[in-house]
Amino acid sequence: MVEELYPDQFTWKQPESERPLFHYSSDEDGPGYHLNHRGIVECETCATSRKATIRWPEAAYWQWEVSGHPLVARNRAHAEQILDFLRERNRSPNRRPSLRRIPTQLLTKRLAPEVRRRVGRDLELA
Repeated sequence: MVEELYPDQFTWKQPESERPLFHYSSDEDGPGYHLNHRGIVECETCATSRKATIRWPEAAYWQWEVSGHPLVARNRAHAEQILDFLRERNRSPNRRPSLRRIPTQLLTKRLAPEVRRRVGRDLELA
């Protein structure tokens, strides 16, 4: 499943490969679909937006590293989704595509409280 965030600006094109192949990092090369490679830069002050090439995940504004495990959010709404998911008592194993890239180690009883604290603090400060 592919989640299109800006279908008017970036139309879906089937990757040129025999089987679905997704690249999650800007460093990955070759045929397939490059996730988080292109995006929109939005300025709330002047209400403009433009297309941009993204160096992912290095360029992410919302990112954390907890005990050596990176966690990245696309935007504030995505960070809030991650925080809500981490606050759930009984987390569904079949989670939304936008929540599937959370490192398993960050979901443990030992690390989840630290992740919740840091993500929550950053959301309050922003």
